[in-house]
Amino acid sequence: MATTTVKKVQVNMRIDAKLLEHAKEIISAENMDMTSFFTAVLKDIERREEVPAELLPDKKTRRDRLIDELYTEIQKGIDDFESGKGRPMEEVFAKYEL
Repeated sequence: MATTTVKKVQVNMRIDAKLLEHAKEIISAENMDMTSFFTAVLKDIERREEVPAELLPDKKTRRDRLIDELYTEIQKGIDDFESGKGRPMEEVFAKYEL
């Protein structure tokens, strides 16, 4: 039976001292240390395969932005169709590699 060796890595970051201390207090109140907390966050990102939207500046993941772009394109296509304009289906499929 093969054994797997897990390589541990140390990460250094520059963080505002007051922010860090306040975060440590909050995390400690949940009976966690900073290493456990950051490990949990990274595991969550790995599980989701994206950063949680609430942590992103615009609150939208890459998937959310793509969906917004697709809805915009769909609406533009509907508007173009209704006004007598249009694009060949092959052009649209090629754009999205379909």
